[in-house]
Amino acid sequence: GFEGLVPKGRSDAGMSRKLDEELQERIRYFKTNYPRMSAAAIYRQLKSDGSVINGQVSESTVSRFVKRLQSELRQTPNKDMRRYERPHINEVWCGDSSVGPRLTDSDGKKHRIYIIAL
Repeated sequence: GFEGLVPKGRSDAGMSRKLDEELQERIRYFKTNYPRMSAAAIYRQLKSDGSVINGQVSESTVSRFVKRLQSELRQTPNKDMRRYERPHINEVWCGDSSVGPRLTDSDGKKHRIYIIAL
């Protein structure tokens, strides 16, 4: 019937075929001790210490595992701060200056004007 046409879920859904338990623990160690470390940096570290041999595991596999790990650890990402944005008022001030037009006084002498803004 119609139920036979509905795709079935995989029995190994959520399980990594490429990452063994030891490698998953190494990635979990890096992510818990260095939460700001990116998946690419973790992959480079795993390659440099010999945990991953070239071609054994791809960077995207590590990236997918890290993404799933972050949701498991329920880490909230750091609040994105824009340029010159701070959590409290008066924590940062910004100033700028510019050379304005030349003005002529009553004697005909030209003076340079400076524009300063805070």
